[in-house]
Amino acid sequence: MKEFYLYDDQHKPLEIKAGFPTEEMAKLGFPGAEKFHVMVGKLPLLFQTIKVGEVEIANSDYLTAGNGKLEAKSEESCIEIHFLLTGAVQINLNGFGWTLLKAGSHNLTTVPSVHSEVYFKTIPASTLDIHIPEAKFTLLVDKYPKIARLLKAFKEKQDANLNELRIKTTALMFHLIVQIRIALRAGLENEPSTIEMVERLICMVIEEDNGAPDNNYTYEEIEKIHLVYLQLGMRLDEKDTLSNKLKKIKIKAAKFREGFKLLFGCLPRYYLQEKRLEKAYKLATEDREKTIKGIANLCGYDSSRYLAKAFFSVTVLN
Repeated sequence: MKEFYLYDDQHKPLEIKAGFPTEEMAKLGFPGAEKFHVMVGKLPLLFQTIKVGEVEIANSDYLTAGNGKLEAKSEESCIEIHFLLTGAVQINLNGFGWTLLKAGSHNLTTVPSVHSEVYFKTIPASTLDIHIPEAKFTLLVDKYPKIARLLKAFKEKQDANLNELRIKTTALMFHLIVQIRIALRAGLENEPSTIEMVERLICMVIEEDNGAPDNNYTYEEIEKIHLVYLQLGMRLDEKDTLSNKLKKIKIKAAKFREGFKLLFGCLPRYYLQEKRLEKAYKLATEDREKTIKGIANLCGYDSSRYLAKAFFSVTVLN
């Protein structure tokens, strides 16, 4: 990694190696990313960087065991948004004193150089950073004058933060990060939709759009809710689809429903019903030989009566 060095708690340099150490860990990677790892004992720290539009995404997974101390140094200056997605770390950045960082927090900061000490309090830990080039940040200043002081600090090679304290990362921000990581794992870093999601996330941070104050969701919970959303449309013939999914993800039903509605604008049962009726309509129009009972079974309804009832409820509401 360019101008980046790591040391153990005895101040001995740690070797930074290219790639990920195992095939299983490689599954965490983004196909188009530059990948590195550092072994701390028998477990690694995984780093990967990838260009998305004008910015660079840096994703780090700290799989190290124990609460050991690490020291990091870099002479490369940057403007970055740092998200701590999981875990908790205690950090002393550039000698400004120790700060406990917990999962679900972020900040926009300028760092002329890095000399940090880190204690891993809760592991594994995972972070996502967005590195913004000076030219792009200058354009953002035109739209958001309040960040002009950060650009000034960057040019003067000084540390500065958008917020005095780290800000809580909301469910909607987490959801964008989940979708961005899915897109990057699929090799879609150059797709306009991926670039647009990253741009939207940057704007949300600068605007300090923290959403409703009770958005008390972790990154893992939002990731699980999104996974259920994707799975609901795949096996529409299954009965009790929602209850089966909830048992696997271990989120309380009420919290799952609220989170699903927050992310997708409707309750999960209405989304599932919409998908089932879409499939039923497609089957009925494309295969005239299928019976209503057969279509009902393929769409997760116990009988043609329940299919008709669902269809009637939707047409009446509309």
